Amino acid sequence: MQVACSEEAAEYFFGRKNKNNTIILKNGIDIKKFIYHSDSKLEIRKKLGYKEQLIVGNIGRFSPPKNHFFILDIFAEILNRSPSARLMLIGDGELRTDVENAAKRKGIYESVDFLGNRNDVPDLLQAMDVFLLPSLYEGFGIVNLEAQCTGLPCVVSTEVPRMVKVTDLVQFIPLSEAPDVWADAVCKKADIAVRKSRETELIRAGYDIAASAAQLQKLYE
Repeated sequence: MQVACSEEAAEYFFGRKNKNNTIILKNGIDIKKFIYHSDSKLEIRKKLGYKEQLIVGNIGRFSPPKNHFFILDIFAEILNRSPSARLMLIGDGELRTDVENAAKRKGIYESVDFLGNRNDVPDLLQAMDVFLLPSLYEGFGIVNLEAQCTGLPCVVSTEVPRMVKVTDLVQFIPLSEAPDVWADAVCKKADIAVRKSRETELIRAGYDIAASAAQLQKLYE
């Protein structure tokens, strides 16, 4: 028996011919941790020192697949449109120093917050206005589920598995598109009328961790 978290992951690990014989085990999340509350957003932003400005966020290891240098290119274009914007980078890894130096060379370092590894990701997602994930590849991209649950618009690469699009909050863009195209999409996504929690949609799609645990138990049995 073969198990994978997405069809793309199944094809990568087991080959195209065998992926149809693979059981897709959905990566569930603890949904109650990611329910959006507008009051919480304001409180968390105040603690972080953010005002009424565009906050773009990314969560991921500082490694080649996460494409941090392209994130900086996109954010430089965002600053041309929204000079007070800030980029929130959560995570750590072997490329962090290189990415920090690249931000300095671009002259945008003062607008980028390198927050390192955190244990308050649900709160940080609440504080963001748009989640940006231009990954070179992803086995699944579970952070997209967490972002959507909080009602956060997501702009992601077409290399991210399509099954992460559980709500209408996700927009896919090819990596071949220029940074200014990505920046336009981010700014447009940020301009949503009302942000609301989307936990019901994730539960219906089977991404509650309780449902994933039950499916896993059946596989073992």
